[in-house]
Amino acid sequence: MDVVLETVSNSALLKASREQVIQSEIKLKDAIAGYYPTFGFESETGRTQSGSNANDKFFKYYNDRNYKFILSQNIYSGGETSNNVKSLEKELNVAKNKYHLVLQEQITKAIKAYFDVVFAYRTVLASENNMKNLNRILEIVTIKYDNGAATIGDLTAIKANVSNAQTALTKVRSKLVESVRYYEYIVGNNYVETLPYEKNFNINVSTFDLLYERGLKRNRTILNYYESIESEKFNLKSKESSFSPKLDFEVSLDNIMDAEDAESREQNFNGLLKLTFNLYNGGRDKNKILSSFSTIRELNFQLDEEKKKLKWNISKLFTSIKSTNESLKSNISEVISLRKMVEAYWDEFNLGQQDLQSLLQGHKQLNAAEIELIKYESGNITDFFTLLGYTGDLLVFFDMDPEHPKFIDFSKSNYTQNIYIDDKFLTEKERLEREDERRKDEELRNSLAGKALKDENINNFIKTFLSADDNFYTIEMATFNNQEDATAFIKSNNLDKNSFAYSTVNNFVLNSKIVHGIYENPDIAKIEMNKLAKANNKKSLTLVKVKDAKQAYNDYIVGLTVKAPPAEIKIVEKINTIEKIKQEKKIEEFQFNEESKLEFINANPESFTINITSFNDKKELEKILIEKPSLYEKSYKFDYFNGTQLIRWNYGVYKTYDEAQRDIQLLGDSGVLYYPTVQKVSKEQGLYNSNILPDKKEPEKKPEFEYIEESSKTEYKKAVPLKDYVQEKPVEIQKQVIAEKPIEVEKPVMAEKTVEIEKSVVKEKSIEDFIKKLDEEKAQEKLANPIERLVEDKIEEKTIPIKKLETKVNEAKEVNPIGEEEMPNKFIDDEVRIIPRKPEFGLDDVKVPTSEVQ
Repeated sequence: MDVVLETVSNSALLKASREQVIQSEIKLKDAIAGYYPTFGFESETGRTQSGSNANDKFFKYYNDRNYKFILSQNIYSGGETSNNVKSLEKELNVAKNKYHLVLQEQITKAIKAYFDVVFAYRTVLASENNMKNLNRILEIVTIKYDNGAATIGDLTAIKANVSNAQTALTKVRSKLVESVRYYEYIVGNNYVETLPYEKNFNINVSTFDLLYERGLKRNRTILNYYESIESEKFNLKSKESSFSPKLDFEVSLDNIMDAEDAESREQNFNGLLKLTFNLYNGGRDKNKILSSFSTIRELNFQLDEEKKKLKWNISKLFTSIKSTNESLKSNISEVISLRKMVEAYWDEFNLGQQDLQSLLQGHKQLNAAEIELIKYESGNITDFFTLLGYTGDLLVFFDMDPEHPKFIDFSKSNYTQNIYIDDKFLTEKERLEREDERRKDEELRNSLAGKALKDENINNFIKTFLSADDNFYTIEMATFNNQEDATAFIKSNNLDKNSFAYSTVNNFVLNSKIVHGIYENPDIAKIEMNKLAKANNKKSLTLVKVKDAKQAYNDYIVGLTVKAPPAEIKIVEKINTIEKIKQEKKIEEFQFNEESKLEFINANPESFTINITSFNDKKELEKILIEKPSLYEKSYKFDYFNGTQLIRWNYGVYKTYDEAQRDIQLLGDSGVLYYPTVQKVSKEQGLYNSNILPDKKEPEKKPEFEYIEESSKTEYKKAVPLKDYVQEKPVEIQKQVIAEKPIEVEKPVMAEKTVEIEKSVVKEKSIEDFIKKLDEEKAQEKLANPIERLVEDKIEEKTIPIKKLETKVNEAKEVNPIGEEEMPNKFIDDEVRIIPRKPEFGLDDVKVPTSEVQ
């Protein structure tokens, strides 16, 4: 409430609108004065020289002195005065409604500014809490890294997360600064006394129909249109009075004190009735009336549009509030669940049972959910007060009466005096509680106002720096562990007016730096460097160009990514024994829709069908129906002979010609390409019956065979480091490794078993028995040697095959084609396994298709 009262008391726009109301009141009083008589006084004093002609040498002089009182009253003017008064009364109501609208607009601005600060501050708190947790993780990972329990990749990953979180925190702090400044602009100089601190808001709205009905009755814009229309109607009647006669009555009392040939004082009492009637004035009165009619129609159209606009706005806000209320429930549950999840992750992380990435991802999800919750609440409360404005209840909500004579002047007194009981009426306990409450409120207000100041200075310098000349110089101060330490250093040393911090990545390590000042030449910069060096002798100072610092800062704003150091590569040669099994290859044939064909055969001869086209090969028709499955259901085909064997493609069976003609449109591209025609079913049935041939046996096709393969046993050689592996190989292979090109390793030929199976059902079953037998043998070998089983499972889990097994089978097929004597063959399947190594190792990751990385 304080912020609303403070805002309207300092609003110049509101005071200007109130002056417009006063002007309308004066116009109305002026029109009402037309009912009253006019009483006037006239006095004349003069001297006249009179002669009979121009040649006279003598003149006669006489004095003129008189005065009179005049009383005049309009008796009849065709209703002009009364209609003019009624019109101005409506205009006064319009001015008052406009005053309400301006007041409502100022309150809406105050509410927006108020809640912008509320939710921007809560966003800053959520982001700061996220930064604290990330810094806590950073401390733990740093200690682990120093003790050898964490890798450099873990350390740099968390540093990158901290840096990116600091960037987000800087942005939300900047948003808070902007919100506080806008709040100051709206509320006035005493904004610190009204800084917000609310947290919880419960919002409920009634049904849409009730809200819309209330808006039609109370919305000030709608009411203004009604008042304007009524005002213009009375104005129209006032203009129509110009076609009526006017009757005025006048009474005067004349006193002639001196006049030509006057012997004594004269006194006359005169009464006068004056009748006037306009006969012709070039159509001006008629045009005024037509203009008023047009204005009324215009206002009616605008009223209809405003009603539609009101309905749309209320509907939009009503839906938004309802959906947001539902979303808030799930969002609050999500935040609670994520907090519990993060707590559980922390417990497991402290015990070494949870990996770093899961913990970081959990904090990222929690921070995103908390900020999303704040956005939902911000949008919800803003929509609620906007809805109150549309329904005309905003001023009622704050219990404000704009038409009160002293409404705008309440700021001259302290409106907060009567809120609390005077301290002298309180007990000692109540007085202490009140002092403690005031102290906490004061601390909160000061923290809000003070927190923004240095952050605002830093943001302003960043804007100045980014617009500075690239050839200027700046001082770079390094290095800090993280962005938070760098920013704290700036604030503690009062460098916020000409410094800012950012982060960089160098040799897989993330560090934060400070940019200080902008200097036109190196000499001035070196003088400042000497001053900084004396005050901060532990920090290294470097003179760099503004251009380079801008580039580094822009990279930081985009978001830093830290690449982990390349992994150490070891070579493990794996020997995989492949057994091939020969079996008959199954080929699926396309099946046409027989139901559609039977419908055609049994159809009424008088019905119709669509003949699309004919093909020489049924494969063409199969391809079309596969590509366009929507045509499959009604399509059917039959063979016929027309000098050569053809396949006829027909579509559907229809009772009437028009139905068939309409379905041609459904054929799409086929209807354009093949020019389909509608045919009598009897004609197509005749063609079909004349080409029915006795069933002939298809020649038995020679079966095609394919190979399936099964890995029966895998052997691994001892892992060898890549550099040792390269040294053992020929010079050509060494060059390929260094150039990061695929290496071809000689594959020794080993035994290969091939089992041929005939194509009978019984022998197909023997394939399954054979595979089952191999699995049982493999399982028994694992049970016999559990250590070997464990090693083999781990190797198979982490192995990334580079060449597929089918490639090796194809190589085997090339050696032993079908029909020739099949010789046993065995070959090597080599893969790559990646093992992490320290950064000092010289080679990067190398893709080796004939090895396995471990």
